[in-house]
Amino acid sequence: MRSRLAMYLPPFAADYSGVCSALFPLGGMICIHDASGCTGNYALFDEPRWYGSRSSVYCTGLRKTDAALGDDEKLIRKICAASHELKPAFIAIVGSPVPNVIGFDFRGVARELEAELGIPAFGFPTAGMEGSYQDGIAEAWHTLFARFAQGKQSPEARTLNLCGLSPLDLTETEEAYFAARLRSAGYRVRSTGLDSIRSFGSATVNLALTTAGLRVAKEAEKNFGTPYLAGFPIGKEAWKFYFEMLLATEASGVSRVFAPEAGREEKHQTKASWLLFHDALIAHSLRSYLRSRGKEVHCKTVFPGQEAEDLGVEVCVKEERIAERINEEGFDGIAADPLLLALRSKKGIAELSLPQHAVSSRVCEKERWNLLDEEAWKYRIESEEER
Repeated sequence: MRSRLAMYLPPFAADYSGVCSALFPLGGMICIHDASGCTGNYALFDEPRWYGSRSSVYCTGLRKTDAALGDDEKLIRKICAASHELKPAFIAIVGSPVPNVIGFDFRGVARELEAELGIPAFGFPTAGMEGSYQDGIAEAWHTLFARFAQGKQSPEARTLNLCGLSPLDLTETEEAYFAARLRSAGYRVRSTGLDSIRSFGSATVNLALTTAGLRVAKEAEKNFGTPYLAGFPIGKEAWKFYFEMLLATEASGVSRVFAPEAGREEKHQTKASWLLFHDALIAHSLRSYLRSRGKEVHCKTVFPGQEAEDLGVEVCVKEERIAERINEEGFDGIAADPLLLALRSKKGIAELSLPQHAVSSRVCEKERWNLLDEEAWKYRIESEEER
């Protein structure tokens, strides 16, 4: 048990936050079944879009008596009353630890709500104790595909889906930056909205920029036969190669992971060794860019999953293990969330701040910067290495 104790790091974004994040922009009513703690944790800390948004996210106000007596009818009445007033596109009941420990039939209650209200209703038995926000995002998209997607459709030329994006991984600024580059090359880019989900099967290629997005892209490939391209480019040369891989993926129908250094002669001789912590697929993409700048990069992530292993990214879940890796000798630089960097007791190497909202939440929100912008990378790397 001691190995699971975190003395310095906060809890990372949980599965219920991933579900809520995926559903947040779709016009539904999200009901987190808890006494208010998990709802507050998601809305105030895990959801940077919360302030100024009109999205409906509510706490069910679970109380001891209701939990002990299993008064599900009271919950159903409250949700029905709110639905009549708000008229959402769908209803989602999202789990927290307490109802899961006591026992609650999320999907059964969702079926009752759907029969009563005549609109789609979903139950997510998330618990906030096992799994991560990536599992929640994948589960939400699995449910959305099953209910709203219209299956395999005739491909719409040069139409792309951005899969499973969430500000827990990349900011809305980064998403817009990436989509703008694609549109400038003549592509139609779809991201969020129920209409996009309905026509998901008509894209020629699905794009995954994050590990959660990669899971969504794999499910879309299974359901609709659409190939995916995973990873993203940084810099002019990488973008050129990215568009080449995008065309090849579209023509062949074979999914690919973007790796611009594969089969190409290195322009720079490796001179420095860096340690990098982030989402597994983001770390893979950043590694490709840093290698083009003459650095050998060792990637780690604090979120487990088969995708990390497939990408050659080591998973470090326990705080004790994370601290060991952060303090390893032999590196010239380290790039990680500021809360992970704070675990480093040894100084003397370059430290590059890579805030990850799923790790440090609003604590380091003001330090986030555009990870897809090469000029920002050049400035920050050069500044750190000169210190």
